[in-house]
This record gives sequence, C-alpha cells and structure tokens, in this order.
Amino acid sequence: MSLFLNKDKTPKSSLLLNCFCLGLVFYGIFGVMYAFLTEPLFWYVNVVSNEFSVVLHAVLMALAGTAVCCIFFALRDKRIVPGAFVFMTISLILGGLVSFNLPVDRRSLMLQMLILYGTGPVLIGNAVSWSVYIRLRRRQRQRALLI
Repeated sequence: MSLFLNKDKTPKSSLLLNCFCLGLVFYGIFGVMYAFLTEPLFWYVNVVSNEFSVVLHAVLMALAGTAVCCIFFALRDKRIVPGAFVFMTISLILGGLVSFNLPVDRRSLMLQMLILYGTGPVLIGNAVSWSVYIRLRRRQRQRALLI
C-alpha cells in the first residue's frame, strides 16, 4: 500500500488535492474581494432597501471574485477549477452543520454570515465554472472530431 503509487506502479492522481488547495486559494481571493469592495459598494451602490443593498453587494462581490477565480482555467487540467468550487460547496455545508453545535445566539449569527457571504461565491462560482468547463470540453471534442 503505497502513498504515491497505484498497484500497477503508476503515479496516483493528485486531482483531489489540487482541487482542495485551489479551493483554499479561492477563499483567499473572495476574502480579498470582500475586503476591498465592501466600502466602495456601501458608499456608491444603494438601492431600494438596506437588505436588498446588502444582498446586491454580496452578489457583486461574488461575481468579481468568480471572474478572478476563472483565470485559473489557464491551468493545464481544466477540472481543477470546478472541483475547487465543489470543495467550497462541501465546506459551506460542513460550516452550516458545525454551526448547530454553537449556542443559539452565535448560531444565528454564524448561519447569517455563511448564507450572506458563502452562498454567493458557491452558487455563482459553481454555475460559471461548470458552464465554462462544459463549453471547453465540447470545444475540445469538436476539435478532436475535426482532426
């Protein structure tokens, strides 16, 4: 039982580890986006109600972060980017489950933070990354058929 080799002595795939690590990088990117965009959006983007403004700001920051994260489609293995967003989804779900061990007052705050700042990047990131990945795969298959 080897850590790095399969039974037939071929190297094991590092796809899951790469997706997990890129998911951590994506968390950093989204954190930077939230840090830099919160104040300008607060001052310059105000709409009908305060609640709607907060949700709109979270969506705009998630869109900006997803745009930066899609730069990683330049990597050789295109599966890593959607896989990283899947790991972000898993960690968001686990964060929600873990928050149920907190006291009631802290639990509601934790769930509000997870819903407000976690669901935007996860939903938008998964939607964008999987649609880009599927298009890239179709384009790759069409090129293979033409050759």
